[in-house]
Amino acid sequence: YWLHVPKAGKTLAVALVLLPGACSPEAVLNFSQALQEGDTTIKDDIRCTFALFVSQESCPGIAPSLLSSIDCSPERSSLHAGGNPYDRHLACEFCNSGIGGLSTVHPGIDDCYETEVKGHGAIMLRQPEQRLMSAISDNNHSWPLHQLGRLPESSKDFAEVVSGCTVKMLTRSGQSFLYGHEHTVCGSPENVTDAEVEVALQRLNEFVFVGLHEYWEESMCLLHAQFGGDCSPLEFEHFDARVTADGTPRVHLYDTSELEGFKDEYDGALYAEAQRLFALRLQEYNVSKASCEPCFRNANITHVWTLPLSPEDYSAAMFVDGTAVPAPMT
Repeated sequence: YWLHVPKAGKTLAVALVLLPGACSPEAVLNFSQALQEGDTTIKDDIRCTFALFVSQESCPGIAPSLLSSIDCSPERSSLHAGGNPYDRHLACEFCNSGIGGLSTVHPGIDDCYETEVKGHGAIMLRQPEQRLMSAISDNNHSWPLHQLGRLPESSKDFAEVVSGCTVKMLTRSGQSFLYGHEHTVCGSPENVTDAEVEVALQRLNEFVFVGLHEYWEESMCLLHAQFGGDCSPLEFEHFDARVTADGTPRVHLYDTSELEGFKDEYDGALYAEAQRLFALRLQEYNVSKASCEPCFRNANITHVWTLPLSPEDYSAAMFVDGTAVPAPMT
Protein backbone atom coordinates (compact mmCIF):
# COMPACT_ATOMS: atom_id res chain seq x y z
CA TYR A 1 0.00 0.00 0.00
CA TRP A 2 1.59 3.24 -1.17
CA LEU A 3 0.57 6.28 0.85
CA HIS A 4 1.13 9.13 -1.59
CA VAL A 5 1.96 12.26 0.38
CA PRO A 6 1.51 15.22 -2.00
CA LYS A 7 4.79 16.62 -3.35
CA ALA A 8 6.88 13.87 -1.74
CA GLY A 9 7.65 11.97 -4.93
CA LYS A 10 5.17 10.43 -7.36
CA THR A 11 7.98 8.39 -8.93
CA LEU A 12 7.90 6.01 -5.95
CA ALA A 13 4.78 4.53 -7.55
CA VAL A 14 6.84 3.64 -10.62
CA ALA A 15 9.34 1.78 -8.46
CA LEU A 16 6.57 -0.12 -6.65
CA VAL A 17 4.92 -1.18 -9.92
CA LEU A 18 8.27 -2.55 -11.11
CA LEU A 19 8.96 -4.57 -7.94
CA PRO A 20 8.84 -8.36 -8.36
CA GLY A 21 5.31 -9.69 -7.87
CA ALA A 22 3.52 -6.36 -7.87
CA CYS A 23 2.15 -6.58 -11.42
CA SER A 24 1.96 -9.09 -14.22
CA PRO A 25 4.96 -9.27 -16.60
CA GLU A 26 2.76 -7.97 -19.41
CA ALA A 27 1.64 -4.98 -17.35
CA VAL A 28 5.22 -4.17 -16.37
CA LEU A 29 6.35 -4.39 -19.98
CA ASN A 30 3.54 -2.17 -21.28
CA PHE A 31 3.94 0.28 -18.42
CA SER A 32 7.71 0.57 -18.90
CA GLN A 33 7.45 0.94 -22.66
CA ALA A 34 4.85 3.68 -22.32
CA LEU A 35 7.15 5.68 -20.07
CA GLN A 36 10.14 5.15 -22.35
CA GLU A 37 8.51 5.79 -25.71
CA GLY A 38 8.27 9.55 -25.39
CA ASP A 39 4.65 9.67 -26.55
CA THR A 40 3.74 13.09 -25.17
CA THR A 41 0.15 12.03 -24.54
CA ILE A 42 1.49 9.45 -22.11
CA LYS A 43 4.98 10.24 -20.89
CA ASP A 44 4.30 13.87 -20.08
CA ASP A 45 1.35 12.83 -17.95
CA ILE A 46 2.42 9.96 -15.74
CA ARG A 47 -1.13 9.78 -14.40
CA CYS A 48 -2.25 8.64 -17.81
CA THR A 49 0.27 5.81 -17.87
CA PHE A 50 -0.98 4.50 -14.55
CA ALA A 51 -4.57 4.76 -15.67
CA LEU A 52 -3.92 2.81 -18.85
CA PHE A 53 -1.72 0.00 -17.54
CA VAL A 54 -2.08 -0.38 -13.76
CA SER A 55 -5.33 -1.94 -12.53
CA GLN A 56 -6.65 -4.43 -9.99
CA GLU A 57 -6.48 -7.16 -12.62
CA SER A 58 -2.97 -6.42 -13.88
CA CYS A 59 -1.35 -5.62 -10.52
CA PRO A 60 -2.56 -8.05 -7.83
CA GLY A 61 0.36 -7.16 -5.58
CA ILE A 62 -0.86 -3.59 -5.04
CA ALA A 63 -3.64 -2.72 -2.59
CA PRO A 64 -6.95 -2.92 -4.52
CA SER A 65 -8.35 0.28 -3.03
CA LEU A 66 -5.58 2.24 -4.77
CA LEU A 67 -6.32 0.88 -8.21
CA SER A 68 -8.93 1.30 -10.88
CA SER A 69 -11.46 -1.48 -11.28
CA ILE A 70 -12.20 -0.33 -14.83
CA ASP A 71 -10.26 -1.40 -17.91
CA CYS A 72 -8.78 1.85 -19.18
CA SER A 73 -6.69 0.41 -21.99
CA PRO A 74 -6.96 2.15 -25.37
CA GLU A 75 -8.50 -0.97 -26.85
CA ARG A 76 -11.29 -1.17 -24.28
CA SER A 77 -12.08 2.44 -23.42
CA SER A 78 -14.77 4.09 -25.51
CA LEU A 79 -13.25 7.43 -24.51
CA HIS A 80 -10.38 6.67 -26.88
CA ALA A 81 -12.66 6.51 -29.92
CA GLY A 82 -10.96 7.97 -32.95
CA GLY A 83 -7.59 8.24 -31.24
CA ASN A 84 -8.17 11.86 -30.37
CA PRO A 85 -5.60 13.01 -27.76
CA TYR A 86 -8.35 14.90 -25.94
CA ASP A 87 -10.33 11.67 -25.67
CA ARG A 88 -7.21 10.01 -24.25
CA HIS A 89 -6.98 12.80 -21.70
CA LEU A 90 -10.61 12.24 -20.71
CA ALA A 91 -9.93 8.55 -20.25
CA CYS A 92 -7.00 9.30 -18.00
CA GLU A 93 -9.01 11.70 -15.88
CA PHE A 94 -11.90 9.23 -15.72
CA CYS A 95 -9.69 6.37 -14.57
CA ASN A 96 -7.88 8.59 -12.06
CA SER A 97 -11.11 9.85 -10.52
CA GLY A 98 -13.28 8.52 -7.70
CA ILE A 99 -12.80 4.90 -8.66
CA GLY A 100 -9.14 5.11 -7.70
CA GLY A 101 -5.99 6.03 -9.58
CA LEU A 102 -2.62 5.06 -8.15
CA SER A 103 -0.70 8.21 -8.97
CA THR A 104 -3.33 10.83 -8.09
CA VAL A 105 -5.03 9.74 -4.89
CA HIS A 106 -3.90 11.16 -1.56
CA PRO A 107 -6.18 9.32 0.87
CA GLY A 108 -6.51 9.21 4.60
CA ILE A 109 -5.87 5.62 5.70
CA ASP A 110 -7.51 5.34 9.11
CA ASP A 111 -10.44 3.29 7.81
CA CYS A 112 -8.23 0.79 5.98
CA TYR A 113 -5.12 0.84 8.13
CA GLU A 114 -5.64 -2.51 9.84
CA THR A 115 -6.87 -4.32 6.73
CA GLU A 116 -4.60 -2.97 3.98
CA VAL A 117 -1.79 -0.81 5.31
CA LYS A 118 -0.38 -2.22 8.54
CA GLY A 119 2.70 -4.25 7.72
CA HIS A 120 2.36 -3.45 4.01
CA GLY A 121 2.75 0.33 3.77
CA ALA A 122 5.27 2.24 1.69
CA ILE A 123 5.79 5.98 2.04
CA MET A 124 8.18 8.72 0.98
CA LEU A 125 8.49 11.74 3.25
CA ARG A 126 9.83 15.19 2.50
CA GLN A 127 11.19 17.92 4.75
CA PRO A 128 7.95 19.65 5.83
CA GLU A 129 8.65 23.26 4.91
CA GLN A 130 10.09 22.20 1.56
CA ARG A 131 6.98 20.12 0.94
CA LEU A 132 4.76 23.07 1.78
CA MET A 133 6.63 25.38 -0.59
CA SER A 134 6.41 22.78 -3.35
CA ALA A 135 2.66 22.50 -2.79
CA ILE A 136 2.26 26.27 -2.96
CA SER A 137 4.15 26.38 -6.25
CA ASP A 138 1.91 23.63 -7.64
CA ASN A 139 -1.37 25.53 -7.75
CA ASN A 140 -1.73 25.55 -3.95
CA HIS A 141 -1.94 21.76 -3.88
CA SER A 142 -4.29 20.43 -1.17
CA TRP A 143 -5.66 23.86 -0.25
CA PRO A 144 -9.27 23.28 1.00
CA LEU A 145 -10.86 25.72 -1.41
CA HIS A 146 -14.27 24.07 -1.27
CA GLN A 147 -14.38 24.17 2.53
CA LEU A 148 -12.95 27.65 3.08
CA GLY A 149 -14.34 29.31 -0.01
CA ARG A 150 -11.22 31.39 -0.52
CA LEU A 151 -7.63 31.25 -1.72
CA PRO A 152 -4.74 31.50 0.75
CA GLU A 153 -3.90 35.06 1.67
CA SER A 154 -0.18 34.29 1.83
CA SER A 155 2.29 31.43 1.88
CA LYS A 156 2.18 31.50 5.66
CA ASP A 157 -1.62 31.31 5.58
CA PHE A 158 -1.38 28.27 3.32
CA ALA A 159 1.17 26.62 5.61
CA GLU A 160 -0.86 27.22 8.75
CA VAL A 161 -3.92 25.53 7.24
CA VAL A 162 -2.20 22.65 5.42
CA SER A 163 0.38 21.89 8.11
CA GLY A 164 0.35 18.38 9.49
CA CYS A 165 -0.60 16.99 6.08
CA THR A 166 1.17 13.65 6.57
CA VAL A 167 -0.11 13.23 10.12
CA LYS A 168 -3.66 13.80 8.87
CA MET A 169 -3.26 11.22 6.11
CA LEU A 170 -1.93 8.63 8.55
CA THR A 171 -4.70 9.14 11.11
CA ARG A 172 -7.86 10.24 9.28
CA SER A 173 -10.15 8.76 6.65
CA GLY A 174 -11.24 10.29 3.37
CA GLN A 175 -10.29 10.69 -0.25
CA SER A 176 -8.48 13.40 -2.14
CA PHE A 177 -7.86 13.59 -5.85
CA LEU A 178 -5.63 15.66 -8.10
CA TYR A 179 -5.11 19.08 -6.47
CA GLY A 180 -7.49 18.41 -3.59
CA HIS A 181 -9.33 21.70 -3.90
CA GLU A 182 -12.72 20.04 -3.56
CA HIS A 183 -11.91 17.12 -1.27
CA THR A 184 -8.71 16.90 0.73
CA VAL A 185 -7.37 15.01 3.73
CA CYS A 186 -3.90 16.55 3.60
CA GLY A 187 -5.28 20.08 3.61
CA SER A 188 -8.13 19.63 6.06
CA PRO A 189 -8.50 22.86 8.06
CA GLU A 190 -9.28 20.85 11.20
CA ASN A 191 -6.28 21.23 13.50
CA VAL A 192 -4.01 18.27 14.20
CA THR A 193 -4.04 17.01 17.79
CA ASP A 194 -1.18 15.69 19.89
CA ALA A 195 -2.97 12.34 20.03
CA GLU A 196 -2.96 12.17 16.22
CA VAL A 197 0.77 12.85 16.15
CA GLU A 198 1.34 9.92 18.51
CA VAL A 199 -0.78 7.60 16.40
CA ALA A 200 0.98 8.75 13.24
CA LEU A 201 4.38 8.07 14.78
CA GLN A 202 3.29 4.58 15.79
CA ARG A 203 1.88 3.81 12.35
CA LEU A 204 4.96 5.12 10.55
CA ASN A 205 6.99 2.52 12.47
CA GLU A 206 4.69 -0.17 11.07
CA PHE A 207 5.32 0.80 7.43
CA VAL A 208 7.57 -1.70 5.68
CA PHE A 209 9.26 0.98 3.59
CA VAL A 210 10.08 4.56 4.60
CA GLY A 211 12.11 6.69 2.19
CA LEU A 212 13.29 10.29 2.21
CA HIS A 213 12.67 12.55 -0.77
CA GLU A 214 15.94 14.39 -0.13
CA TYR A 215 17.82 11.08 -0.42
CA TRP A 216 16.00 9.64 -3.41
CA GLU A 217 18.87 7.59 -4.77
CA GLU A 218 19.62 5.96 -1.42
CA SER A 219 15.90 5.37 -0.93
CA MET A 220 15.61 3.48 -4.23
CA CYS A 221 18.65 1.40 -3.36
CA LEU A 222 17.09 0.58 0.02
CA LEU A 223 13.79 -0.36 -1.62
CA HIS A 224 15.51 -3.00 -3.76
CA ALA A 225 17.67 -4.19 -0.89
CA GLN A 226 14.45 -4.90 0.99
CA PHE A 227 12.26 -6.31 -1.76
CA GLY A 228 14.56 -7.46 -4.55
CA GLY A 229 14.49 -6.70 -8.24
CA ASP A 230 16.85 -4.58 -10.30
CA CYS A 231 16.94 -0.81 -10.24
CA SER A 232 15.50 0.84 -13.34
CA PRO A 233 16.30 4.23 -14.87
CA LEU A 234 12.56 4.96 -14.63
CA GLU A 235 12.78 4.99 -10.82
CA PHE A 236 15.23 7.87 -10.93
CA GLU A 237 13.35 10.05 -13.41
CA HIS A 238 11.55 12.66 -11.36
CA PHE A 239 8.79 13.14 -13.88
CA ASP A 240 7.36 16.29 -12.31
CA ALA A 241 9.36 16.84 -9.16
CA ARG A 242 12.60 18.30 -10.50
CA VAL A 243 11.72 19.96 -13.80
CA THR A 244 9.53 22.89 -14.71
CA ALA A 245 6.92 22.99 -17.46
CA ASP A 246 9.52 24.05 -20.04
CA GLY A 247 11.83 21.20 -19.06
CA THR A 248 14.45 23.26 -17.21
CA PRO A 249 15.73 21.92 -13.87
CA ARG A 250 14.01 23.10 -10.73
CA VAL A 251 16.06 24.39 -7.85
CA HIS A 252 16.26 21.51 -5.41
CA LEU A 253 15.55 23.61 -2.35
CA TYR A 254 12.89 26.29 -2.03
CA ASP A 255 13.44 29.60 -0.31
CA THR A 256 11.20 29.23 2.73
CA SER A 257 11.35 32.90 3.76
CA GLU A 258 7.82 33.27 2.32
CA LEU A 259 6.62 31.18 5.27
CA GLU A 260 7.71 34.01 7.60
CA GLY A 261 9.36 31.64 10.03
CA PHE A 262 6.49 29.15 10.15
CA LYS A 263 7.49 25.58 11.08
CA ASP A 264 5.27 22.57 10.62
CA GLU A 265 5.76 21.04 14.04
CA TYR A 266 3.35 18.16 13.42
CA ASP A 267 4.95 16.84 10.26
CA GLY A 268 8.33 17.92 11.65
CA ALA A 269 8.03 15.33 14.42
CA LEU A 270 7.05 12.72 11.86
CA TYR A 271 9.94 13.61 9.55
CA ALA A 272 12.41 13.32 12.41
CA GLU A 273 11.11 9.81 13.08
CA ALA A 274 11.38 9.00 9.38
CA GLN A 275 15.02 10.08 9.46
CA ARG A 276 15.63 7.71 12.36
CA LEU A 277 13.88 4.81 10.63
CA PHE A 278 15.70 5.50 7.39
CA ALA A 279 19.10 5.35 9.07
CA LEU A 280 18.17 2.15 10.94
CA ARG A 281 16.94 0.38 7.81
CA LEU A 282 19.96 1.41 5.79
CA GLN A 283 21.99 -0.29 8.50
CA GLU A 284 19.70 -3.31 8.74
CA TYR A 285 19.92 -4.01 5.00
CA ASN A 286 23.60 -3.06 4.77
CA VAL A 287 23.00 -0.31 2.23
CA SER A 288 26.32 1.31 1.38
CA LYS A 289 28.18 2.88 -1.52
CA ALA A 290 29.50 -0.54 -2.52
CA SER A 291 26.14 -2.31 -2.22
CA CYS A 292 24.36 0.39 -4.23
CA GLU A 293 26.83 0.48 -7.11
CA PRO A 294 25.04 -2.33 -9.05
CA CYS A 295 21.74 -0.50 -8.57
CA PHE A 296 23.07 2.79 -9.88
CA ARG A 297 24.85 1.00 -12.73
CA ASN A 298 21.63 -0.75 -13.80
CA ALA A 299 19.83 2.58 -13.67
CA ASN A 300 22.60 4.26 -15.68
CA ILE A 301 23.14 7.06 -13.17
CA THR A 302 26.20 8.45 -11.48
CA HIS A 303 25.53 9.27 -7.87
CA VAL A 304 27.92 11.12 -5.60
CA TRP A 305 27.85 9.18 -2.32
CA THR A 306 27.83 11.58 0.62
CA LEU A 307 27.20 9.14 3.47
CA PRO A 308 29.91 7.26 5.42
CA LEU A 309 31.24 4.19 3.65
CA SER A 310 30.17 1.93 6.52
CA PRO A 311 26.45 1.64 7.35
CA GLU A 312 27.42 1.25 11.00
CA ASP A 313 28.31 4.93 11.00
CA TYR A 314 24.91 6.15 9.78
CA SER A 315 22.73 8.21 12.09
CA ALA A 316 19.47 10.11 11.78
CA ALA A 317 21.38 13.37 12.29
CA MET A 318 23.08 12.87 8.92
CA PHE A 319 19.82 13.29 7.07
CA VAL A 320 19.64 17.01 7.58
CA ASP A 321 16.21 18.65 7.39
CA GLY A 322 16.43 19.86 3.83
CA THR A 323 19.53 22.01 4.32
CA ALA A 324 21.82 19.84 2.22
CA VAL A 325 21.31 19.85 -1.55
CA PRO A 326 20.99 16.26 -2.82
CA ALA A 327 23.95 15.08 -4.86
CA PRO A 328 23.44 15.60 -8.60
CA MET A 329 22.47 12.84 -10.99
CA THR A 330 23.93 12.52 -14.46
